[in-house]
Amino acid sequence: MTPIGGNYTWVETDGSRREKHLYGTPNGDSVLGISAMTYIDECTQPTLDLKSAARAISREARWLNILIVGGSMLIIGLIVVGNGYNLSGRIVALTTIADKIGLGDLDVEIDTRSTDEIGDMAEAILRMRDGIKLSMERLRRRRGRY
Repeated sequence: MTPIGGNYTWVETDGSRREKHLYGTPNGDSVLGISAMTYIDECTQPTLDLKSAARAISREARWLNILIVGGSMLIIGLIVVGNGYNLSGRIVALTTIADKIGLGDLDVEIDTRSTDEIGDMAEAILRMRDGIKLSMERLRRRRGRY
């Protein structure tokens, strides 16, 4: 006798049908064998349950990742926009001051408290203003001599 096995449809007492699996093997030299059978859905259902649970966890993780990435992008965007407005506002203020100096207003005040590149630019404009003031005073003194 050789081992045999396979799937078949079993009709329950209520008339419903379920798939079963049967496996049989010889028992040594005896004419009797050993066989076992089981419902296929009893073997596959735990795997299907795990698959369903894994999909639910995956959906939750996906939404959590989207929330984290979206929130991070929003925060970064707000920081960039805030710094952009701050930076552009300071540049516009320095441009206005440079225009006033160009029109001859040498008493304009310049805020040089900043320690970044904009602060360096403000100090350069301040030095330029002071240099123009000094040149104007020298020119006035020379005109007064002649």
